[in-house]
Amino acid sequence: MDRNESKVELRRHESETGEFTSLKAYDAENGDLVLEGYDCGEQVEAHWGDFDYEYWRRVKAVSVPRVLLELIKDRFTSDAGFSDWLKSKNIDCEVESW
Repeated sequence: MDRNESKVELRRHESETGEFTSLKAYDAENGDLVLEGYDCGEQVEAHWGDFDYEYWRRVKAVSVPRVLLELIKDRFTSDAGFSDWLKSKNIDCEVESW
């Protein structure tokens, strides 16, 4: 799988003063969940002593299912809401009932 196909941009902002921030999430080839950030500008330099700052936060693959479940719990209170969200993101799912 192409790494760009599985990356999602969570935040991207460029100010009129040249400050820039970007945050992306992706699933690593080993199943880990990675948040990748990049910030640059005068505020970054004042805080870190360098004009730009890159960082990665990695959740090991074994914990990714729990992250998913906790995010669903925090975001949805009904199956209909979850279903609507899946449709809005063009994510296929199967429904079974009896």
